[in-house]
Amino acid sequence: VSTQSTWGFMDLMVDTIGHRQAQALLQKGELVTAQHAAKIGLVDKLVPLEDVRKTARAELADYIAVPTYSRRITKRHIRANTAGRLMQQRDEDVEHFVQFITQARVQATLKAYLEALKKKAK
Repeated sequence: VSTQSTWGFMDLMVDTIGHRQAQALLQKGELVTAQHAAKIGLVDKLVPLEDVRKTARAELADYIAVPTYSRRITKRHIRANTAGRLMQQRDEDVEHFVQFITQARVQATLKAYLEALKKKAK
C-alpha cells in the first residue's frame, strides 16, 4: 500500500538514506526487508532476536561514554534543520495527510490491504 508521506517524514528519509534511495522507496511505497534496510543505512545493524538487549546495551554504553554535553550539542546541531522544518510544516503535514488518507479511493485501498492481511494471517 502506497500512501502520501508527510514532508517531515520525507525529510527524515532523505537525511537518513539519501535522496535517491528515499525517492525510490517513497514513490513506490515499498516495504524493505531487514537486510535491505541495513544495506541502505535505514537501520544500523541486524542482530538475532536473542541478542537485541545485549547489543542495545553495548550501543548505549558507547554513547554514554561520550560526555553528555558534547553528545547533546552534536545531536542538536545535526538535527537542527530537519527539526526546524518539521516544526514549521507540522500543521501543513497534518492537513495534507488527513486530506489524503480520508479520500474514498485511499480508504478502499487500505480496506482491501487489511482484508488481505487478515486472510494471510489465517
